[in-house]
Amino acid sequence: MQYEKPQDTAKLILSIPATPEALWKEFYPRIMVYLCSFRRLSREDREELASDTLYKVWQHRHKVGPEVDCRAWIYTIARHTAIDWLRKSGKTSKSIELESDTHEDLYNPAPEYGVLQQEETNFIQQFLKELSETDREIAFLYYYEGLIISETAQVLDLPIGTVKWKLHEIRKELKRRLNHEYGQS
Repeated sequence: MQYEKPQDTAKLILSIPATPEALWKEFYPRIMVYLCSFRRLSREDREELASDTLYKVWQHRHKVGPEVDCRAWIYTIARHTAIDWLRKSGKTSKSIELESDTHEDLYNPAPEYGVLQQEETNFIQQFLKELSETDREIAFLYYYEGLIISETAQVLDLPIGTVKWKLHEIRKELKRRLNHEYGQS
């Protein structure tokens, strides 16, 4: 399944028919990838939390107006749902390791990308796995989901300056590692 970014996410949420199928189809894969930011969650945990998140979104969809980009709102719900679940379950950061097949069933690059592309993809995935949960969340929301800095800060309940600084630090560290690994910037 090749993931395609929606044209207008806020309109999708408002145009959902009597069933939540359109919401599920659009956001379930995105939320699953986002929940990979939390190392303490197993695949089954992420599936359950993604379902819980979409249920909450569906129940409260009337709170999103037509002029609002609902992505920040949805990821805030996903984040709070995950944090609440982790708190209630008593899972510690050392209790579950990040699965090695985190993104394989959600994104499969086409074969024509070649070995070099796969090596770079593996390098980036390994880099992201080594980031802290907060840094992974910031990277996902900003680079993958395309939220602006203020929306990313809103979802994570962080000051805008902190998000800017963390993005700078993430880029700087990635550049340093790329230079070390490949001799490039």
